[in-house]
Amino acid sequence: MYNSAQHLSLTNPVSIKPVLDKQCPQHKILAMRCISSEQPEQCVLVRDRQWEFHMLISTFELLLKSQLPEPPKGVPIDPKLEKLGRKIIQGYFLTLANTNSFKIELEVIFTLKLPKGLGIEKFITFVDPVGNSKDMAGRIAPIQNEKDRYKTDKLSLASGDTILLILQPDFIKDMDLLTKANFEARGYAELRLASDNTPTGRADVLVSAEHRGTFFRSLEDGKDLDIGQLSYGLAVQNSGLLTLKTQ
Repeated sequence: MYNSAQHLSLTNPVSIKPVLDKQCPQHKILAMRCISSEQPEQCVLVRDRQWEFHMLISTFELLLKSQLPEPPKGVPIDPKLEKLGRKIIQGYFLTLANTNSFKIELEVIFTLKLPKGLGIEKFITFVDPVGNSKDMAGRIAPIQNEKDRYKTDKLSLASGDTILLILQPDFIKDMDLLTKANFEARGYAELRLASDNTPTGRADVLVSAEHRGTFFRSLEDGKDLDIGQLSYGLAVQNSGLLTLKTQ
């Protein structure tokens, strides 16, 4: 937590007022807001409520495209090089475990700047609490008054529960994504409590994050799929043990 006393003159107290709709022009820190006094040279930096109760998880990258990048316009490429490249479907996988002695409700927040021509309806989520995700498909929804930010539905975890949350391109509904293979989106994920009814005012959640992908060459009949797999973990702060505060 930022030590606000370092930015407040205790020998010359001043009235302070919150500035919640913009960043401090001097500090320009995205994850913090500035409480400015009537005197612009004096300020107190404190974490905004919305950010204090969020914990960053990791970055992510969603793909459904060719391994080989398209050459720059006007640059010829040997057709033989196409044999080196397969297409890849890559999703973001989060494992969330409730290590508390009480039930919790969570939301995962995604900050995601959509590429031109790609709508949020092209993304799909799966929640797998018991090893069967068939009936748990969902969408991420825009957060009101927060540009480029989306959230999952509430995720309910009883004490000791562990769930798997997947975010991926929705090629199941839109097979055209497989044909065009030009889907690429990046962003970062955060975790927050969706309700404030925890008995302690805080909750611990054990989180792991990874990318998983499937390579394939062609979906045309009679051609070899040449399927392959990849999986790699993503760094999560504090070894994945996140402590969330209630609002």
